[in-house]
Amino acid sequence: MDRTVASLPKYHGVHFYLDPDNASSFAFRLAGFRVYQDFTFRIMPEKTLDMAWQDCDQKTRNLIRTADKKLTVQQSGDVAPFIDLVRQELPQNHHDYALLEDLFTEARNRDQAMALYAHDGGVPVSAALLVWDDRVLYYWQAVRVRRSRVPGMNMLLIWKAIEEAKRRNLIFDFDGFGSVRTAKMLASFGQKPVIRPEIRFETPLYAMKCRLINVVRRHVLRKYRGYDLF
Repeated sequence: MDRTVASLPKYHGVHFYLDPDNASSFAFRLAGFRVYQDFTFRIMPEKTLDMAWQDCDQKTRNLIRTADKKLTVQQSGDVAPFIDLVRQELPQNHHDYALLEDLFTEARNRDQAMALYAHDGGVPVSAALLVWDDRVLYYWQAVRVRRSRVPGMNMLLIWKAIEEAKRRNLIFDFDGFGSVRTAKMLASFGQKPVIRPEIRFETPLYAMKCRLINVVRRHVLRKYRGYDLF
């Protein structure tokens, strides 16, 4: 662990999640990092697609069926339309788009990433980025058009991602959630929550910056508070 920490670049803040099967959280705690308990949902490879479908509650299945009839979902290796959709829907978003594109491109070059786009009459209304390794496929990033009246478009993309994980015989990981509302939506797929350790480290200067950003989000960007991007 000392070697791992020493190999990190100079930093003011560190924040990442460990795989639920990773047992190194205690070592990170001994190295001075803070360890929190977060959750995700997973579907294991031994569970068939039919079983995963039956796990979903009736409302979720109905929403997926409805969206599937109204939308066309396409797989793509191009992340640019995803970024355009994010910029359109959340013009105040602070994410590093250049880094996002670089990460996606590198994973795509290794056949470890794809984008899913849902179109309503040729117009994109939701999108998701998937990344995977030799064990797990993650529902990494997602965005939707808030003004769209098509119900279940997010759930449809999740289901298409589950199908892709099954095709590759990988664990499907919903990759956590950002709000209670999102957690309830993901729970409707019928899977039990799984603990995943959250690792953090902050210098006093970085902690002050984070508090300032949170104040801006709460008061200046209040109109975006109820919308989950990622």
